[in-house]
Amino acid sequence: MRGGSKVWSGEVYYGEAARAIRLPKLEHERFGAKPVFLAPRCAFRRVFADGEALVRAEVGIIGRELRSMVDSQALNIVSSLLGFQVEVQQRGRAAIACPFQNIGQSLAPLYLYATTPRSHHLDSLRAVQAGEPMIIVEHEDEISFRGRHIRTVGPPLEKKVYFAWGTSRGNTVGVWFLNRVELGATLTRELRLCLSRLHTERQVLKIVLGLIAAKQIRYVSHTESGENLERYLNEATRVISRDHFGSVNQKPLLEMINSCDNLVSEDERIVILEELDRVRRQVLKKVDAQMVPAASLSPPAITFQNVETVVFGRSGVTVERKETVEKQYNVNTSGQGNLVNIAEYMVGVTNTVQQNIQDAKVGSDAKELVTELMRRIADLSPTIDPAVAEQMGDDVKALSEQMKKVNPRREWYQLSLKGLKEAAEALGEVGKPILETVLKLAPMLVSGSPT
Repeated sequence: MRGGSKVWSGEVYYGEAARAIRLPKLEHERFGAKPVFLAPRCAFRRVFADGEALVRAEVGIIGRELRSMVDSQALNIVSSLLGFQVEVQQRGRAAIACPFQNIGQSLAPLYLYATTPRSHHLDSLRAVQAGEPMIIVEHEDEISFRGRHIRTVGPPLEKKVYFAWGTSRGNTVGVWFLNRVELGATLTRELRLCLSRLHTERQVLKIVLGLIAAKQIRYVSHTESGENLERYLNEATRVISRDHFGSVNQKPLLEMINSCDNLVSEDERIVILEELDRVRRQVLKKVDAQMVPAASLSPPAITFQNVETVVFGRSGVTVERKETVEKQYNVNTSGQGNLVNIAEYMVGVTNTVQQNIQDAKVGSDAKELVTELMRRIADLSPTIDPAVAEQMGDDVKALSEQMKKVNPRREWYQLSLKGLKEAAEALGEVGKPILETVLKLAPMLVSGSPT
């Protein structure tokens, strides 16, 4: 595809990429781990371009045989997908095999050859580089979000859009979860377009700023190349910093991304400001606003590996060495350098549960039992493993969130109650009051809710 279209992000014009990106035996694969698998098939392979700096390759995967799952099981599916071996066509030679997550790196040379005059020495050019991958998961309320390694964005998308930030085989990966039931089809599509455009703009700006810091792109005022660079920087920062993309409030999405990833380091920022010293002041100010580091970056909370080597357990994510994972899991939410205090966490969960119960569509007996259950867990939390206390708090919160729905899902009740029951049994004598409360509550919730 040569050139491109200014409306590339609206999915109107695109280039077919089925011959460039091959997915051998995809429909024979099963992504995930027992007992939850995704039976995939390919929906599309396409390329978008704006004719200037931005190119985006998209691969759409549709899942079959889905069932209710918790967030850690959904992340297992993502991990399997990231490691799936694909084939990317190369100019003048056989296609090369690479993991799904590296499609961009393998596709960049092909795009360079397809869009550059043959007179250039292509092997010496760094004009086309791959950014970091992003995964968008659209679901219909199959996923129950419990873990602290997945965070919801701020209002007005709270509890409808979730984000996970992690590393996979040396690459940084952002995973977005969009709930089509809560958002509706129109807003879900607009969010997908917004996230895709925002991610692509930000990744390209990150690459360009890195090349400027390395002095491989030089700004020369009053030249055509200088004007082109200035125009690009002005447009890119405008798109990234705007408040809305159509009807989507972009601000909470950008805040979530910025809390995890800086565009440049402080040393690079100093060099870039010097290199762009003669750029128009308003443009330089917009560029610098994007380079200012976040007050406190959240470290990657998940390490994606091949599904055989990753286990998502009750206390978070266990990957290879437990001590490393615990440091990732107990992330600092206040930015002050202290681990999350379980007492403060329980206060927050208690307040959320109480608020949900006020709006619950169940009888007063069930409401009283959930309140009692939360109180017992909060009272016990200082004396037990914080990870267990947190897991139980998450389960009660998940229960209360289902209770306030008009049509609560029975399987979510069962999943949360099972987790609470198993945790209470594992605690032994001290967990008996919690176990008794769970056993009283279960028939009230499970028998009266739809499947």
